[in-house]
Amino acid sequence: FIAMAIPSIGIGIILHIVLGKRMTNQKTVARDTSVLAEAPPAPGYMRRLITVIVLSSLTMAVAMSIVSFLPLFLVDTFGTSKETAAASLSLVFAMAFWAGPLAGYLSDRLGHLAIIISTCVITSIVIYLLSVVSYGFGTIVVLVLIGTVTAFSTIVAQAYIVDQTPAENRSTALGFYFFGSMEGTGILTPVLGYLIDHFGFHTSFTVGSAAILATLIICSSVLWLSRR
Repeated sequence: FIAMAIPSIGIGIILHIVLGKRMTNQKTVARDTSVLAEAPPAPGYMRRLITVIVLSSLTMAVAMSIVSFLPLFLVDTFGTSKETAAASLSLVFAMAFWAGPLAGYLSDRLGHLAIIISTCVITSIVIYLLSVVSYGFGTIVVLVLIGTVTAFSTIVAQAYIVDQTPAENRSTALGFYFFGSMEGTGILTPVLGYLIDHFGFHTSFTVGSAAILATLIICSSVLWLSRR
């Protein structure tokens, strides 16, 4: 973990130096001017913003909770070696290298909400399929899809928050989003573990899939009604 952290530290230092050189003494004036010139938010934006944060946070929390149990699932269900099961996580997290830029590209052209809703639908389906497909190519495809949709979800949700929130409240809104995603994962992971111990992987994954689908239906209804 220390070796993996060193490149991140180096990149952070480089970005700090490069971005620091581009800052001017007028940055405060420019920021104030941009806030004053910013168009007022559309009516009902707060309701839509809260709805998207809830939907995206819960989807991410459920997905990442299930990812935590993927090695155990592969070992107990398919009898894979511990090394292979642990290495399977690389398929999930490696997807961010290409899925992140693609998510931003599609979001700019198709709209944030369209991508967010589509991602939640796919996440619900993929989580259910995780315990249904046979081991082999099907499992690899499902793991790749999980990594892809989680990358899509976090990228597009942040873009929507930044785009729809007034400048003076963007950091607060992003803070709530990350709080919901991370702390939601912390809460749901032991709950999912309890369900797995008592009801098995298939039932637990089905419950997670159904939870995302139910939240999606409710939140989509709220978003649709707020546009009327």
